[in-house]
Amino acid sequence: ESLEPFTNPKFKDKFDAWMKGTGPPRLFIYYQQAYKITESGEIHEYNGQNEFSVSNGENVKLLGKGVYFLRCTPKDKETGRDRPINPQAASDDQVLFGEISKNSVTTLNTIVNNVFKPLVDQLEPADWDQCEDEQKKEFLHVFDKF
Repeated sequence: ESLEPFTNPKFKDKFDAWMKGTGPPRLFIYYQQAYKITESGEIHEYNGQNEFSVSNGENVKLLGKGVYFLRCTPKDKETGRDRPINPQAASDDQVLFGEISKNSVTTLNTIVNNVFKPLVDQLEPADWDQCEDEQKKEFLHVFDKF
């Protein structure tokens, strides 16, 4: 059942476009109850059974947890499109992935403040390289407000 999104023909076009670099760079897979949004904007779950959905994140609302995949291939100079993902390459720089939940903003805040902020606070002046002082101050100010 956990492989269904990758083997179900109804999701094939989305995966193919994502792999080839012709679709959006992000892909989300959710496993949740089917729902309908009412005219008043409320979410009404129905069916009672969880089902998989595959989306670029724009047309399916996350109600629980899901996984995301982000294509990070460079643009092709001739076509202007992202280059395809090479599934034969052993490389960590082509795809980012992780878990996402309906509490993503809270999770992002936690990660920024508990992971990235301590790292930025420990940067030495040489680590900022060619960054101008004004840009550094602005970055740190915005970072502190997060």
